[in-house]
Amino acid sequence: MHTIQEFIDEQYMELRAITNTRVEFFEELRTISSYIVFKNFESMLAWMIKSRQTKKNIDLTPYI
Repeated sequence: MHTIQEFIDEQYMELRAITNTRVEFFEELRTISSYIVFKNFESMLAWMIKSRQTKKNIDLTPYI
């Protein structure tokens, strides 16, 4: 599934581009998903992208 997403999912590609390594990317996914239950995978990726684009706290309400 991850290999397919690397080619077709824009959010996935954007987030992978701004993380240093693939290992770091999956460590972040594992850590975040152990503390927060998101609506779906796309919501989690959207929140992760937004959180990297701003230095402010982000309201999780639209994502969970």
